[in-house]
Amino acid sequence: HRALQLLCGRLAELGFHCLRFDWYGAGDSAGDTADATAQLWLRNVRAAAAELRARSGMQRIGVVGVRLGALLAAKAVAGGLDAASLLLWDPPADGASWLAEMRRLDRESLQQWNRQRPRSTRLEAPDQSQLFGMSVSSDWSESIAGLQADLAAPGVQIACSQDEAAAAGGLRLPDASCWSRAGWITRPWNPRASAELVAEHLNRTLS
Repeated sequence: HRALQLLCGRLAELGFHCLRFDWYGAGDSAGDTADATAQLWLRNVRAAAAELRARSGMQRIGVVGVRLGALLAAKAVAGGLDAASLLLWDPPADGASWLAEMRRLDRESLQQWNRQRPRSTRLEAPDQSQLFGMSVSSDWSESIAGLQADLAAPGVQIACSQDEAAAAGGLRLPDASCWSRAGWITRPWNPRASAELVAEHLNRTLS
């Protein structure tokens, strides 16, 4: 959230209209995560693009996706969403690897919290119906695990954090990646230099 806030703030300073959104059933959006699927979240991307065009009056837009959002953004554009630019920040290889990473992070986070709790109040390990305390359906898990996108497609721009595997010709960011580190879940991570570099790149691309 902080990384995207920094990025949108810098883009706004450069004169861009920006729109951030939470997926259906997550964050401040309506609905329950248990009712979400990757297909529904793809419709969220298209709805957000339409909302941005309606609010700003601009027809030429760029799309930025981070982590799982990068896969969904790439999938939406490949499926016909009209975008003048598509930038993917630290995209996972596919939905299955992202989901496995999140389940690992969930377990590590729980272990971290339990070390600070008396034995009698320790939380049980999450099962497949829970992720970070939220209920998720088997339909959601299957749809996310099956999510794939062509990250090497023409026009796709990749931005990789300092410690992530960089794509050939991709944008190398100065900050390390803390998306999947348990110690950073409740800490204010501010990749300001990376957000600045991405904003400058988009300014050159879209101006």
